[in-house]
Amino acid sequence: MASIVILYEHKAREMETVLLLRYELMRRRHDVSIFQIDDLSRMKYLFKKTDLVITPFLYGDYELKKYVLEIFGCVNRICNLQWEQIYNRGGKNNPKRNPKGNAKYATHICWGMDTYNRLISDKCINSVITGAPQMDFLKDDFNNWYLDKETLYSKYGIDKNKKTLLFISSFSYLGLSDEKLEELKLLVDFNPYLFRDLTEKSRDVILSWFDNIMRENDNINIIYRPHPGEVMDDRMRDLCNRYKNIFFIGEESVSQWIVRCDAILNWYSTAGVEAFFANKNNIFLRPFEFPIDMDYEMFGSVCTAKTYNDFRELILNEEAVNEYYKNNPLDKKVALYYLIDKKFSFIKIVGVIEKMLQEKEDTRISSAYRCRWRWYSLFKSYIKLIVYKSWKHSDFFATKIVKNINVLQRVVESCLKKETETIKQEDICSFDEKFRRIYKADC
Repeated sequence: MASIVILYEHKAREMETVLLLRYELMRRRHDVSIFQIDDLSRMKYLFKKTDLVITPFLYGDYELKKYVLEIFGCVNRICNLQWEQIYNRGGKNNPKRNPKGNAKYATHICWGMDTYNRLISDKCINSVITGAPQMDFLKDDFNNWYLDKETLYSKYGIDKNKKTLLFISSFSYLGLSDEKLEELKLLVDFNPYLFRDLTEKSRDVILSWFDNIMRENDNINIIYRPHPGEVMDDRMRDLCNRYKNIFFIGEESVSQWIVRCDAILNWYSTAGVEAFFANKNNIFLRPFEFPIDMDYEMFGSVCTAKTYNDFRELILNEEAVNEYYKNNPLDKKVALYYLIDKKFSFIKIVGVIEKMLQEKEDTRISSAYRCRWRWYSLFKSYIKLIVYKSWKHSDFFATKIVKNINVLQRVVESCLKKETETIKQEDICSFDEKFRRIYKADC
């Protein structure tokens, strides 16, 4: 039995996959703990031996030290799930995307050949193709995983007898300040000012299309699925108030809505791939041309509405969309980035992990480890905890001290984010109970 720690970053994106891996590893008699990557409670592992750490990302020695070596000590078995593997044309060949330094020697999980070839060519020799584990939930064996249509629609007051369109928003740049865009310039591979402008004018036109179709046809529901960084503004609130069959819903997973809606509308989201795996066709709403370096290569031949007339025709004529994809199949493009396979990716990943536990450790991973980091990390964490607890329980500390010191504000914001991102015990129990009903151990 091995001691394994799974770190995750975003609860909404990663929870189901993390709990899936946890379940299977525990079924195979391993001791498994899960932590949000900034969770201060992971500090207890300063005094506990860890055999293997699973990370959500691992770009270089900075992440290796901060999230693994400082906490878990001299660990040489690290499995990097790489939750970011699909990049636009501008960022696809950016060397910053690949692990650097000693992080190269970790085991890197690849969803498909594109990521595998990119990492192998950059000497990340322990790269393995398993497929994307988040797509396992869209395979036939998981047909009963999601709420049925009647239960789901009843929960949110949606008329199940109307044709229901799901719009997957990716308007994450909506309303961002110039100050924030200056920060993003250092991180992204395109002009963030241009993308904000494209975001705002595209959303305005798309919402006007929704407004028009509602006035013409009352037999349609539109579910607007916001981006995690998006909030309901006055324009969206007005639409929802005027039309009782437009819904702004951030709850449930994107996959849950994809499998229970009649048509999928998209603008830029890679969740369009989930629609592909769920055998649902995407209709991309693009009232303005995308700069080629901002777009994704695999979306180069998707069915696209550029005008309101295109939009109305495509959502009302399902046969036209089916015919389009019959003549322009996405299989080959998607297969470059995702392994299309009936076998479960999470089972393959667990197999990779067990093989890592059996093989000799690669000590190059922890060659830069220094014991003093752990005590420094412990000291920093306790200071953060004291600041957060004081902010929470002392009005004077919150209003007179934290409010006026930027560093302390960031500490509090980080702790608050951690609380919302934490996978709670009830989440785990609910998942395990649900999963036992459909899981076949020999799959």
